Amino acid sequence: MFGWLESHPAVSSLIGVFVGVVFGALLTYAIDSLREKRARAAQANYLARRLVVAIDKFVEGIASAFQAEEPNPGPQGQHPDWFQEPAEFVEPVDADWRTLDIDDMDRALRLSFRDDQIRRTIRAVSNFDSMAAKEAYQKDYSELALQADALAQRLRTKYKIEPLKAGGEWDPLHEVRKVRAIVERRDVRGAGPES
Repeated sequence: MFGWLESHPAVSSLIGVFVGVVFGALLTYAIDSLREKRARAAQANYLARRLVVAIDKFVEGIASAFQAEEPNPGPQGQHPDWFQEPAEFVEPVDADWRTLDIDDMDRALRLSFRDDQIRRTIRAVSNFDSMAAKEAYQKDYSELALQADALAQRLRTKYKIEPLKAGGEWDPLHEVRKVRAIVERRDVRGAGPES
């Protein structure tokens, strides 16, 4: 067979060119794929960092709202005196969410949805039962804050993001855990809200 190729140099040259073109195309594809993978990894890392900052601000807002609670709910039909809405969770809108792992993306996008859901529930319930609204407020927001922090920790680990050093500063998670403990004690007892 190779003898036939040697006697037909034009065919041999065409085969060489074809092999060279295929090899070049494969090499170009491999290089482009590697570049795209690196770019997506960099975008995912950037988005993860922005999410961690947004989550930290959100958890701190919830903890601040808990700390500002007044022990006495207001009269029926009015927003209670204790009710201070935490700042809304704002996810980065200009980001390419497809760069994140699907599970992380889903968890992050659900934070905003759950935050809106809690706000609507508390507003609706506080119009007729301010004590039930306070229970829902404490339970739902403490749970959401802990879920949000778990996502932030997961992103910090996955993308090697250094945690902020508290250094004697206020620890928002301490306040959230304190309220969560109140909720759990209340759930065990089946009693009304605790201050």
